[in-house]
Amino acid sequence: MPRSPSLLLTPTTQEQGMSFNLNNSWSNSDVKAMLQSVDDSFNSRIVIWKDGRVEIINTEEMETPYDDLHAYFETYQAENGYTGPEAADDDQHVSNIASTLRSNWPTLARDKYLDN
Repeated sequence: MPRSPSLLLTPTTQEQGMSFNLNNSWSNSDVKAMLQSVDDSFNSRIVIWKDGRVEIINTEEMETPYDDLHAYFETYQAENGYTGPEAADDDQHVSNIASTLRSNWPTLARDKYLDN
């Protein structure tokens, strides 16, 4: 399902925000890189697409496409350190996200809303 690159958060170090697929081998380092790749100046949300892709969307530019998602995290308010370099350096935050992803793919532990 193609989407416009402008719907992704403005990355801090890359041309496009980093994503990864839960169907492939991944680690906490991938979560850290994804957090690092986006700017914390926008409200955002981690989403898991039905094909297993995980990415961070800018909820100020894109409505959350609930029907197209396997699951989604809470909305992270801008400037609170949930994304960006500060978030990527928080090992507990990275670990919590990774644990939530692992326990909700490929089968959800509860419902589509993931609150870590």
